[in-house]
Amino acid sequence: MAIIKVDNIHIAGIPCSVEVEAWQAEPMTRWEPGEPAGWELYRVFDRKGYEAKWLENKLEDPKVQESFEEVVDKWLDDHAQDDAEEYADYLYEQQKERSWGL
Repeated sequence: MAIIKVDNIHIAGIPCSVEVEAWQAEPMTRWEPGEPAGWELYRVFDRKGYEAKWLENKLEDPKVQESFEEVVDKWLDDHAQDDAEEYADYLYEQQKERSWGL
């Protein structure tokens, strides 16, 4: 599990940043189907960086909660894709160096 900071996000139209606790998908085993990757809200901060419990309370509205979850899901998916591409580039460079004997 990891705490990830998501900047430039909005809750009910109010700009803020959040920290989410995210975890990777568990691999499938013979006895249990795999556990999907997921996340859970950890903390909410206002624009100035102060913890904002009042802003977190706005997530009690189902429409606000749904919109917020969609944005965080998209942000995490986008960054996971970026990380995967960077890792693939790294592996390619490592393989290239080995084949050239560097």
